[in-house]
Amino acid sequence: MSAESSHLIKTLATLPHPKLLSQLRKDVSSLTAVADDMFMTRDALVSMLSDDSRLEQKGALFFAVRGHSSDGHDFIGEAVKNGAVAAVVEKLVDVDIPQLVVKSVRGQMGVFASVFYDRPSEQMDIVGITGTNGKTTTCHLVYSCFLATDDVAGEIGTIENRVGNRSFPSALTTPEAIELQSLLYIMRKNNVRRAAMEVSSHALDLSRTAAINFRIGIFLNLTPEHLEYHKTMEAYFLAKAKLFNKNSCKQAVICIDDEWGKRLADMVEIPVFTFGYDKNADFRIETVSHGLDGIELTIFSRNGTATIKSKLIGTVNANNLTAAYISATLLGIDKNTVIKTLESSVAPPGRFEIVSDSEPYLVSVDYAHTPEALGSLIETTRAISPNGGKITVVLGARGNRFRAKRPLMGEAAETADRVIYTTDSPADEDPLSIIKDMLGDRHLHTANIKNGTTCCHIVVELNRSEAIKLAVANALAGDVVLITGRGHENSQKISDSRVFLDDRDAAREAIRLKKSTGTGKRVKD
Repeated sequence: MSAESSHLIKTLATLPHPKLLSQLRKDVSSLTAVADDMFMTRDALVSMLSDDSRLEQKGALFFAVRGHSSDGHDFIGEAVKNGAVAAVVEKLVDVDIPQLVVKSVRGQMGVFASVFYDRPSEQMDIVGITGTNGKTTTCHLVYSCFLATDDVAGEIGTIENRVGNRSFPSALTTPEAIELQSLLYIMRKNNVRRAAMEVSSHALDLSRTAAINFRIGIFLNLTPEHLEYHKTMEAYFLAKAKLFNKNSCKQAVICIDDEWGKRLADMVEIPVFTFGYDKNADFRIETVSHGLDGIELTIFSRNGTATIKSKLIGTVNANNLTAAYISATLLGIDKNTVIKTLESSVAPPGRFEIVSDSEPYLVSVDYAHTPEALGSLIETTRAISPNGGKITVVLGARGNRFRAKRPLMGEAAETADRVIYTTDSPADEDPLSIIKDMLGDRHLHTANIKNGTTCCHIVVELNRSEAIKLAVANALAGDVVLITGRGHENSQKISDSRVFLDDRDAAREAIRLKKSTGTGKRVKD
């Protein structure tokens, strides 16, 4: 658990009463199929849980998790020095504390955390949202519907976590198991009855959501992403499908607009409500775009129709709105209240967030980080672009991520009128090599690409702040600048350093600079 989360627990709620390790073992055994494999050396009184040996952890039960590059068993000694009184391990370690041996520490950590924090998910209605694109927006819409009827509600997601009326930054889309269960515990202590939660494929594959009872699971879509981790689309799909296990999820709300959604709807063993543009969907969608004023969608079902006039821009948001509508009404929230709430809801930060004001051109920041999301964003922008202006896209690609996606991102980006390739958290990779991957074989000159290259409708500017300035400086009346890939994020990882840069702030500064200098001429196309 992070230091921030530990502080949050102390601030918002008291910790659960200490529990004997033997009692935890007994209670966990009732929830798992590996009870007979748990071997305990002796008992201990546990007052907190930890998976980070570096933190102060007086009275902690330490979980020796095996990772990709490190093994928690190697750090038990450090954990003991910092106050740990017992450990959950996969093999006995030569330290003088009680140890509980299990088959998989990671696999059991969430179950232990649920038991220690008094099984909070059993006392709440939790909606879990998974899919490649749209999780954050849908999660926020569901949360907004909960707030419309409850005094307090909970939200766990990529941008932030919300407990009642308190908000704090999020480090992961879905937190690690201990932090996740502690968040749910805090929500219950603060009278949260309903919560919306983004559920990533990593979280499902790594058992972070083990022992969470979901009232509803939402599946939005599946497109190639995170394959540096999952390796294949089949493995990626099966990881997502774990959310809909009959032992942990009561109802499924599934979009059947792609092959993966159709397959999932056919295979799950819980009640399913399908939605989408597909004519066979239980909740069928028709949409009308009103440009920058939003979209209007009508949802047809056997229970009648519902029309929502949303402020969200682009018909791509229709599925997000529909998923929120279905799940909220399934949980008993009045239909008219749901419609009214969705009509007044705005997009989360960094999701087609317009940062220009009265300028004759439009500047928007968007998190689009998959080829499908980027292509849809450009298509949507083309449809709503005032006076048919030109579209400039600023983008890069993350280092140490799915390399095969890079040329596909480049292809999608180049459906715009101009593209400025730049950095996006390259980590320890050469930023120029990443851009060459994005250019792929489409350009014979790729081998000669260097910083400052300008040709056709492509520019290479490795300094992201300068790339944004360049895009804005060349925007004319009616043009649109799309700054993509990072959305709400405010830092980049470059080599071993964390460089702070918020695209929105950089765009506002570029607009201010353009006003003060009077720049604004189009680069040669």
